[in-house]
Amino acid sequence: TFLKGSVYPGDTKLKFQNDVDWPIGSKIVVASTDWDAEQTEELDLIESVAHNYYVVSKPFQFAHSGVPPTAAEVGLLSRNIRITSVCDVNKNDQRPICGHFVISHTPHG
Repeated sequence: TFLKGSVYPGDTKLKFQNDVDWPIGSKIVVASTDWDAEQTEELDLIESVAHNYYVVSKPFQFAHSGVPPTAAEVGLLSRNIRITSVCDVNKNDQRPICGHFVISHTPHG
């Protein structure tokens, strides 16, 4: 989703343009709207004030635009999928045993 309304250094509330069902405690990322990608910020949602209006865990350090077409993207980090495995070695020739997976976007979702 995107910010609805700009946020400024020291602000602790933000509003989303779209409906989200992100639970309190979710970790989010707010993309930089500056030339400096280091202004991307990670925060936690700690309270829902109203529809799509949340309080975050700490004050913003940087300004982020909430005005289209430059509104900051907001992403949910708490639902990322992590795929891990234990590396094993083929006992006969000491080469690692590996697997592959494919993530593909289809017309069905």
